[in-house]
Amino acid sequence: LAAALGVEVVGVYVEDITLLDAAQLPFAQEVGLLSGEARPLRSHNLQEQLHRLAERTRAALEARAGPKRVRWSFHSVQGKPAHRLRELARTEDLLILGVRGRSPGRGPGSTVRALTAHSGLRLLVTRKDCPRSGPVHIVYDGTEDGGEALRTGLALATAAGTDAVIHIAPSPTAGHSADALRTKVEEEVAAAPSSLEVRIHVPGEPSMPRWSTVLSHGFVRPPGLLVVGRTFLKDEELEAGDAAEGSPGPLLVVG
Repeated sequence: LAAALGVEVVGVYVEDITLLDAAQLPFAQEVGLLSGEARPLRSHNLQEQLHRLAERTRAALEARAGPKRVRWSFHSVQGKPAHRLRELARTEDLLILGVRGRSPGRGPGSTVRALTAHSGLRLLVTRKDCPRSGPVHIVYDGTEDGGEALRTGLALATAAGTDAVIHIAPSPTAGHSADALRTKVEEEVAAAPSSLEVRIHVPGEPSMPRWSTVLSHGFVRPPGLLVVGRTFLKDEELEAGDAAEGSPGPLLVVG
């Protein structure tokens, strides 16, 4: 994405201050991953582990960005992850978070949930198994956020030289028909470069939940980046992390 847009990637590793504070407690222990044995948790040992992880993360970023000639920088900071990332994101165009999965009975993570709640923050949530190429899929619901998703998705598809697939999902509160939204979409597409290949999908089963409709009918096949507005997720009562787990590709939330 950065290579296609010609922008810089800023990598951030946050050392969780809550974990560091816990290591200061005299009764703190850690359990060996392989041995399963408990041992005292020493503050200096924890800091060394975190520093090694930060260096591995920096090296991974360099290995990915270097061959593609992408400008990059890396910073290691301390604090509460959601708070520090929210501060850093104020001066950046896009914040990208990885979701490693969920534990039984738990959601995709407090950091993703906390950051999703803040409007005006462009948030891309991805998983390790997500594809790194493919068409840009866009959900347009007629809301202001949906309009931003439409414009952003078309711009990304144009920059990446890939196709755009637009799914029309009328908002239950905006009061627009699918036909009216299709007309607006066609107006936006007409202003895009003629080389951009665009497909428009209008749902045939309006009784289905809109998110289910997006994932049905092979809409997100082949998989690729899925762009949605924050209002769409709110109306569907979806967290970005939950939606990202259900999406075959990375999920970009705007608005």
